[in-house]
Amino acid sequence: MSSDPSDTIPKLNAGNYHVWYAELSYLLQEKSIWGLINGTLDIPTSKAYEAAKDREKAFGIIMRSIEPALRALVKDFTDPKNILGTLKELYGTASAGSCFNVIKTFLSLSQLPDEHIPAFITCVCDAQHTLINSRPYMQLEWVQLYLHQ
Repeated sequence: MSSDPSDTIPKLNAGNYHVWYAELSYLLQEKSIWGLINGTLDIPTSKAYEAAKDREKAFGIIMRSIEPALRALVKDFTDPKNILGTLKELYGTASAGSCFNVIKTFLSLSQLPDEHIPAFITCVCDAQHTLINSRPYMQLEWVQLYLHQ
């Protein structure tokens, strides 16, 4: 098993943009290159070489965190900021169909006859996490309120 932290980022696919983006931003922050990518860090001319190296690092991390089938969508980009912008346009807004599927999955959960309670609770928590991340504007309190009705 590799110790590279980018291996722990879920690969971007058509349905997990918000989870993927959050995990990717945390990793890039950990490597102190997030400000370079999101434009909040001004690069002095004297540091241009280091900034270029950091962009290459970010490019590699981002590309490795995308499902191979989706890499073709951004294969011609070299700037990590452009890659993230394009992916946000394509996957950042949850479609009605994908939201419906997440909610349908969540509401159809039921404990299997041979399933232990802790395992079922884990499934419910995972489904709740997926539901919340599929609708980034959805507040956790709303979901908890709904679950306790």
